[in-house]
Amino acid sequence: MPKITNISPGPRGVNTEDGVVFLQPGQSRDDLKVSDAELKSLSEDWFRVGRTAKADVDSATEAEVAAKAEAERKAKAEAAAKAGQ
Repeated sequence: MPKITNISPGPRGVNTEDGVVFLQPGQSRDDLKVSDAELKSLSEDWFRVGRTAKADVDSATEAEVAAKAEAERKAKAEAAAKAGQ
């Protein structure tokens, strides 16, 4: 199974074959049995699926990677809001 990391600022649930499993901010799991459909449906705003980039792992903890991803998501949302004005 691929690694799933919660990159959101709060806990988020993943639907597994055994029921919903909640991941805390920055928490990763690679032992969850998740269908291909569920993997495809996971929000990119909330989860990173797969391994983090080697540079991220070398220079930061999982929590720092999650915080960086959240900041990037917020910046994109703010830019989109400004473009819509």
